[in-house]
Amino acid sequence: MAKETKLLEIEVREVAWEGKSFLAYNTFTKNNERLDVRFVKHATAKAPKENCFIEVDTSQMNISRKYRYPRLYIQDIIKVVDRPTSKNDDLPF
Repeated sequence: MAKETKLLEIEVREVAWEGKSFLAYNTFTKNNERLDVRFVKHATAKAPKENCFIEVDTSQMNISRKYRYPRLYIQDIIKVVDRPTSKNDDLPF
């Protein structure tokens, strides 16, 4: 049986709450549904520090819909792919 992987675009932002600072992760589904992304304890070392794409095996992630915004829990990341940066910031017209 072949592994099925997904490429997810992850938005990373720094949040301050009760005097502490931490990173919050978000992504969106094909139906434009916002998902809070959480990494399990042993996957936090691979968690990205800035906006990027991550490749994840579908068997290593699951969605919990019992919260206001559904949460995507990721057990392991295959690889982190940096977002391409545009060197020319001029408008095309």
